[in-house]
Amino acid sequence: MRKIKKIGDLCRRCNTPVILKESKFKESKLKKAYYFTGYFFCPTCKAMYMSVEFQVWNRKSKKRKKVYCQKPLYTVKELKEMDYGRYLKTGHWNRIKKEYWKKHKKICFCCNLDAYVLHHIEYKNRGREKDKDLIPLCEECHNEIHTMILN
Repeated sequence: MRKIKKIGDLCRRCNTPVILKESKFKESKLKKAYYFTGYFFCPTCKAMYMSVEFQVWNRKSKKRKKVYCQKPLYTVKELKEMDYGRYLKTGHWNRIKKEYWKKHKKICFCCNLDAYVLHHIEYKNRGREKDKDLIPLCEECHNEIHTMILN
């Protein structure tokens, strides 16, 4: 697998020239041993390529490990086409859930008990979900909704 070393190198997925993007992370907010000040980005397929030249060791952390380049993220098209069970295990879905729970209370939409499940109202926006596409449900209401859908 060829490494992306400079701006203009071709993306490994779609052979489009990559551009340089600046990272939003700040050293003071991270607890990891390292962070990246920038990364190479493919504007076509949205793949991210981390490079050790942008890696900075966090002085506040006591951990020191050798770091390898981050695996590129999935494209929206790949997320839509993949099996739903596999999709629910991706970092993308975990990030969507985490952001949703930060903004909304964990209360079931149907019965007002504690909600532990984030349910898709429509599956067509998978890969680019918005808050309006999701509802919080308790396990019992979630199972009931799926039973009604199947019947």
